[in-house]
Amino acid sequence: MPSISERDLAWAWWTCIQEPEDAHAHALRLHLGLIESVEWVRADSPGPLPPPLSQHRKTLEDAWKRFKPRALRNNVNQELAAIRALGGRFISQEDPSFPKELNILQESTPLGLWVRGTLPHTRSVTIVGARATTNLGIRNAFDIASDLADRGDTILSGGAFGIDIAAHRGTLAVNGQTIAILAGGVANPYPVSHTRDFETILESSGAIVSEVPPSFRPAKWRFLGRNRMLAAWGDATVVIEASSRSGALATARRAMTLGKPVGAVPGPITSQSSMGCHELIRNGATLIRNASDIHEMIDPLHTQLQGTLFGEPVCPDQGVNALSPHARRAWEALPIRTLSTLSNLAANAGMSEQETLRALAELELEGYVRSNSRGWARKDGARC
Repeated sequence: MPSISERDLAWAWWTCIQEPEDAHAHALRLHLGLIESVEWVRADSPGPLPPPLSQHRKTLEDAWKRFKPRALRNNVNQELAAIRALGGRFISQEDPSFPKELNILQESTPLGLWVRGTLPHTRSVTIVGARATTNLGIRNAFDIASDLADRGDTILSGGAFGIDIAAHRGTLAVNGQTIAILAGGVANPYPVSHTRDFETILESSGAIVSEVPPSFRPAKWRFLGRNRMLAAWGDATVVIEASSRSGALATARRAMTLGKPVGAVPGPITSQSSMGCHELIRNGATLIRNASDIHEMIDPLHTQLQGTLFGEPVCPDQGVNALSPHARRAWEALPIRTLSTLSNLAANAGMSEQETLRALAELELEGYVRSNSRGWARKDGARC
């Protein structure tokens, strides 16, 4: 079996002992030291504690009782052998290849990652949403993910039913890279019905990762822990369809507290499936229509604005509307069926006769008016 450093072995051991974001385990490692904290838990009884841990001895003794059953039956070497058999590896938070984006979680940073596949090092976007989704939500997730991946972004999601798997599949459709961050171990990715998708992710230079050992099951509380990784890892989080009680909103809220850009795709205002997205937008999330909106949200200073500014026409002006303001005003002042003299037209348009003459010349040059000795009129068939 390939060697592993003492510190990495200790990090891997702790992933077998504690649940994600365990504050007591973090305190022990912080004040006792990584290796020493392992020895303290393995001891037959709780040993002495230095200040400030000694002030919380009763609480930490209770934590010892919680950790001890797993410590007695834990075989970290078996988990390490399992990940190697799958062609994967364990990388601790001290490893140079550990995603630096996760360090924003500070004391809640994962102890390490159990990884199958390749971890890309490109800009990444987290896409999450409802499990029970609509056909429109599936299409939006697929299209937005494929467009982002086609531009070189890595797509992060949780591999679950609904929006998650649609985002993964959209990425794979354009041979892009995607990472499935799981709540359970990578030896038996959940859900089982997506096994072929997980295999395709690995075949396409993507990755399947988890902070819990390969043999662990995807317990409900681990999904909540997994959400913080999705929020922290991506350069932005985008929610595509979410009810008012969707778990995807927890990911979005965590991303907001971390100062990460958060966007949401709107839906019909009466749709229960989009209520969560609408609430996110009302509370400061960016309204997302496509991949360009996401890039602009991530890096507004270096993204070329798409479309028009608010209040401008969404289509380019055509016909008379493409002419000068004076020409348009003269056109509007011309009678629809009769001739108008220069003086009457100038008065109706609110312009001087000289301005009116220049406007008429422009209209005549473009083929919108005709004139004779009696005045000017709209040319037959000319339309705005």
